[in-house]
Amino acid sequence: MRKEKLRPLRIFISSAMKNPDKPERKRILELRTSLNDRLTKYQFIEPFILEQDISSILEPETEYLTQLVDSNLVIVLLDSEYPIPAGVQIEITAARNHQIPRLFCILPSKNDKGSKMQQQLLAQGENNWVQVLPRSEDYLDEIENILFNQMVTTFKAFFNKNSPIFNEEQLNTINSSDESFVPDTSFLFEKTMFKKIGLSKEMIRTRVFHDTLGRKRDAADSPIDESVSNLILRIFYNKRLPFNWDKLMFLGIQSANPKTTLPEPLKKVLTAKLKAVYLFFSSKPKEASKTLKELLRNAEINEVPTWMLQDTLIDPPQLTKYRSRRKESAE
Repeated sequence: MRKEKLRPLRIFISSAMKNPDKPERKRILELRTSLNDRLTKYQFIEPFILEQDISSILEPETEYLTQLVDSNLVIVLLDSEYPIPAGVQIEITAARNHQIPRLFCILPSKNDKGSKMQQQLLAQGENNWVQVLPRSEDYLDEIENILFNQMVTTFKAFFNKNSPIFNEEQLNTINSSDESFVPDTSFLFEKTMFKKIGLSKEMIRTRVFHDTLGRKRDAADSPIDESVSNLILRIFYNKRLPFNWDKLMFLGIQSANPKTTLPEPLKKVLTAKLKAVYLFFSSKPKEASKTLKELLRNAEINEVPTWMLQDTLIDPPQLTKYRSRRKESAE
């Protein structure tokens, strides 16, 4: 099976443009460029703002709409102190007409938390992903956390659209004894495919799909389950880990898949995720989230299984929610 190269997730950033006659728009413009710089660090994301590309022969308005319709997600940055700019409204309408997912981030003003603008967007039919940001010293982090929280659906839909679809007969023709086989396209979201790398259904449900419903078994089902489960139990009960705990984890996987060679990018992801688990159970959720975000910045999207990137995308917002709940309970 020929491996398809996957294009990064294209994110279009819409906001008020530079305008020397309106210096009061400074904070939204700074946020716009800062968000673009932040997203550029993630290898699986390709953000776009017009300031980054002055080579086009098209008029700015035409270039913007051309780039917008080729995007997988549109982030709209709005300041509740000022009306929605006419150009931004055109982009919102174009994204809606082309059925491109839209994430609205509304900055609160001194006299308005953003609820009026939120209601205005809801009246236009924008009933999803309209986020009024809480007052914060760092809106960039707030937007990044919201983005990761909402990106899972978009990310999966993007790969479903851009990866080949296989029927059952085609799946059966894949050589499961291939030593370098690690599934990496959208058919991975079919749970039957996980059998080819030795994952049990229990492990798939809890570790990959984050589905914790139903009664859990007492005993592990496979060597990979036992390896990961014992590692997490050690961390949870604050037991000292062996100095080569990550290698022991890989040995557990290898014993479940004796003919499968783990590529270095996959080992890198597993090591980072296990480090995040360790930090999480060490009451350091902020450091765990930072570890996962660093992993996402450096992950090679064509070398790491798609399901593992999706799984990692889920984790930072989960840790953020956990941290928020702990803070509220402490107060």
